[in-house]
Amino acid sequence: MDVFLIKKFYENLDRGEKGKFLLWLQTTLEISQTTAITRINTDGWRNVERDAVMTGIENEQWKH
Repeated sequence: MDVFLIKKFYENLDRGEKGKFLLWLQTTLEISQTTAITRINTDGWRNVERDAVMTGIENEQWKH
């Protein structure tokens, strides 16, 4: 699995979608915006976080 898949996904979002995705990350994982951005850029996800984010991307939970 490509470890930077989440980063690639985030980079391909439109500006408004990026904000929505970040907000979803913050509320779902209970982390700050700075932490969310850092984890996206460095691929610093814990395994359980990565699983939750990948599931949210696949079933588009982050859009709701």
